[in-house]
Order: sequence, then C-alpha cells, then structure tokens
Amino acid sequence: MSRAEAIVGGYHGQLSYVVRDSGQWQLRGQMPTVPAPSFVLVDEQQPWLWVLNEGEQDSELLLYQLGSGWPLRLLARAKTQGQGPCALLSWQGRIYLCHYGSGQLEAMHFDGQQLSTQALWTATGQGACPERQASPHLHHLLPTPDGQALLAADLGSDSLHLLSPELQLLQSIACPAGSGPRSLLWQGHDLWVTYELSDQLARWRWQSGQLIPLDLVAAHDAAVGDSVDSSGHSAPRNYPSMALLLDDQLWLANRGLDRLDVFASQTAEHLFSRSLMGLFPRHMQAVPSLNGLELLIAQQLSHQLEVLAVNSGDHYCLAVNSPTMVCLLPEAFWL
Repeated sequence: MSRAEAIVGGYHGQLSYVVRDSGQWQLRGQMPTVPAPSFVLVDEQQPWLWVLNEGEQDSELLLYQLGSGWPLRLLARAKTQGQGPCALLSWQGRIYLCHYGSGQLEAMHFDGQQLSTQALWTATGQGACPERQASPHLHHLLPTPDGQALLAADLGSDSLHLLSPELQLLQSIACPAGSGPRSLLWQGHDLWVTYELSDQLARWRWQSGQLIPLDLVAAHDAAVGDSVDSSGHSAPRNYPSMALLLDDQLWLANRGLDRLDVFASQTAEHLFSRSLMGLFPRHMQAVPSLNGLELLIAQQLSHQLEVLAVNSGDHYCLAVNSPTMVCLLPEAFWL
C-alpha cells in the first residue's frame, strides 16, 4: 500500500491534511476551524468526520463531509451539554462524547440536518491527587467485547464505569488510588488501561460481564523509574498516553520520556524502547506501507507529526501545529 491519507487535529485552530503517495508523507493543506479541534474521528458507517472543539466555554461537536475534496464541507455543528470534551465514539447510530472538564458522558445523534443530545450522564467522586483529581474527568470510551455496554475511563475518580447504550450506570470498578486511568484498548477479552498519574500500564480481563485485574506494570523499563539518573539529574515525570497492538507487541506512547515503550502482549513484559525526534507523543496511528508498518505520531509540544518505520526505526517529521490526534482515512473516503 503506497498511498494513504490522514487528518490531524490539534490545539491551534486548524485541521491538517497529510498524504503519502510517493513513499513520503507530505502536508497537503491546513483548514481553519474551531479553536481546539483536538479529537477527530471517521464515522463507522458514513463518509463523515466528527470533530470536537475541546473548550471549557465553547465546547461543541462538528460534522464534516469526507470524500469530496479539501477543505472539508461542514454539515452540522452543535454546542455540547458538557464541557471540555476530549474523546469520541461512533457506535450504534450515535456519537458518544467524553467530557474531561465536567466529568460527563453525552450521547448525540445526527438526523440528517441537526445534531441533538439524546442522553447525558454525570460521574461523581474524586481521586487521591488533589491537583488533578478534585472531580471526575471522563477521558476515553469503548464498547465491551459483547457489544452490550460501554466502558469509560475516569481519570478524575480512579474508576472504570460500565454503562448501558442509553448511558444508565451499570457498575463502577475501582482502579488503584491515584492511578488516573486515561485510555483503553481491547485485546480480545483483555483490556489494557494506561494509568497517566501513576505512570503504569494495567491489564484487566472481561469475564462473564465483569472486569478482573490481571497485571500492573511500570509504563517503561524499571531504570527510568529511579528518582535521579547516573549524572545526578532528576528523572523526567512521565505521562503515558495511549497504546496500540502490533502483532504480539503492545506499543505505548510515553510523553514525559518522549519515546515509545514496547511490551509483550501476552506477558506484559517490557521488551525495548524507541527514542523519538519530537516532544510529547500524544497519539499514534499505524499505517501499512510497502516496507511494513509506519507509525504516525502526534508530537504535541514540538509541533510535529513524526513518521516512524516500525521495522527499520527510520523516522522523520512534518511541521504541524500542536498535533493531538491522527485519524487515518479509509480509501473510500479519500479526498
């Protein structure tokens, strides 16, 4: 596969359009939009791109048309009922929003003309870290393996919440105090959870409608966890962001260390790490290429989209303002 296309969201008021059609990725266009289009998502059924405006005062959801050229055409937009939305899920004809600022989950629907809210649920509680956990902060949402319910990560209250599609709370599962669950990833019936505040990676097992804890490991090799390095300098504070599965390996983005750490997906054993050129790897996307797999990595603080060849380790960067999210476009929706 030589050609590929992706949309990049970020914190600088624009969407970026990147294309690979001659072996190298290139920035093809930037489109002004809302102040903080930090999360972008291709709809599961339609040629649509959902975009969040992550603001405390002007939080909103936007819907753009795909497959009809650049810049994208706006189809609809609506204010959200929650504040600080940071993640989306398109599922069963609805679009679900995680609100980090107000600690809520919101279900919205597009009827072909307007966006409207169908359900809203508000979490309660707090965590052990007063600066980051004074209130709930919903950060990520996925369906359960049986497709019957939704599972949400609450960084603010150290909880995983199980909810019905109509956003009725079914169960709350406690994570370790001060852990700050951030992102979720299913591997069959195993659930990987990144703990942002405790700098850890956890694995749970979905069994008979319940989550059972299996593994809890450091988000990197143990040596990084020392308080000072060999030259006497303090080790950097690490904030693991998200993980993805590549064959039998789990690749984890570690923002404080500016690198990727790789684990065995069956044993949770740390295998190796990959240094990166940019700063603060916020999100990454795997893309097939002629020479294997490439990772597109949103390097938020260095304003770069980094391209890493998984097999060779070769990498280069594109200048993109404050990228937070990379969304690969299906071939049918190419611009």
